[in-house]
Amino acid sequence: MKEKYLESGISGLQLNKGRQIMKSKINNNKSTKISNNSDSQDQSNSSLSVYEELKLLRKENKLLKRKMKY
Repeated sequence: MKEKYLESGISGLQLNKGRQIMKSKINNNKSTKISNNSDSQDQSNSSLSVYEELKLLRKENKLLKRKMKY
């Protein structure tokens, strides 16, 4: 019977209408806090990695310029 619902596009949450699955997430709002923290951490990590790569490219560029002079 679940397959029939899934084929028609009804999600598992709609199958379990009697259960209050999302209640704690809505009341606590922890899911958004966690995702916001991980997003900001991902952004800072990606910013750091971009910065590190920029430093390496600058060093490489300096070395290439020195080699071209000789």
